[in-house]
Amino acid sequence: MDRSRILYSCNICGLCEELCPVGINIGELILDLRRDFSKGENLPPFFLLVMKNQEWMKSNFYLIRSDPENEECDRVFFPGCILSGYSPFLVTAAHRYLREKLGSTGIFLSCCGSPIRLLGKQNAFERHLNELESRIKKVGASEVITACPECYRIFKQNSSLEAKNIYKVIDELGLPQFERGENIFSLHDPCPSRHEKNLRESVRGILAKMKCQIEEMDLSQDKTRCCGSGGLVPFSNFSLFEEQLKQRADEAGFDIISYCASCIIAFVSLGKSSIHLLDLVFNPDLEKARLTQSKISDVRKNQLKIRSVYEE
Repeated sequence: MDRSRILYSCNICGLCEELCPVGINIGELILDLRRDFSKGENLPPFFLLVMKNQEWMKSNFYLIRSDPENEECDRVFFPGCILSGYSPFLVTAAHRYLREKLGSTGIFLSCCGSPIRLLGKQNAFERHLNELESRIKKVGASEVITACPECYRIFKQNSSLEAKNIYKVIDELGLPQFERGENIFSLHDPCPSRHEKNLRESVRGILAKMKCQIEEMDLSQDKTRCCGSGGLVPFSNFSLFEEQLKQRADEAGFDIISYCASCIIAFVSLGKSSIHLLDLVFNPDLEKARLTQSKISDVRKNQLKIRSVYEE
């Protein structure tokens, strides 16, 4: 196995640190090695694929708008590139909710830069995030509300903006008013939520308010297991990704619910019945949502679709 395949076969999910009796985080060591490796020559083909995807995001998906009724806004909603690719409906529904509950709220369609950070391109990542922060401040906002746990972690740890997640807002300000029958789900915590106790509690608070029962999987909360898609593993070692994904899916005794679009798309690709928490919150027709779930091949089409909505 070549060096790149070894370095990029780690999910960098942090579980090793939680389970290690002396708290060693192998993922952080791997990320440091990736930073050194990415400075070299003859980089593997998936590097070019990830970088081209980032360029596409910047040229075709990237869009920031203030609140429709104001030249400036107090905050922006940052849905993240994968939720936008998973469901344009959820992006518009969540943005509408935030405007109704909080007032002046713009929207920013972009990628948080996590993929280039995970490649090891630290300088490029920092430039990207600085640009995002600058654009947000130009529309008058000092707060960013995310729907993606990874975007939340990126902004919280690397930005001077006040970062919030939409799940805490929903838990505190209330749910949309429509009837939802009782359901039972296996709850998959995405690995970026590992050290975000308030985020995980907000998710469980929403599910309790919706009278949903949940099965806590064997590895959950701060000890959750990655679905396999973390750390760019699907790009570098697809067979390992498939093995990890099946292992996680097999741990669920019921339909899976999660609050990470990447995880949901992965589970759906495996044929595992899964739903995004925001579908449960905003989509009155849950069965229709299941029938129209996006696959990875739909992601760019949906990203262009949601961008066109806000270009009008």
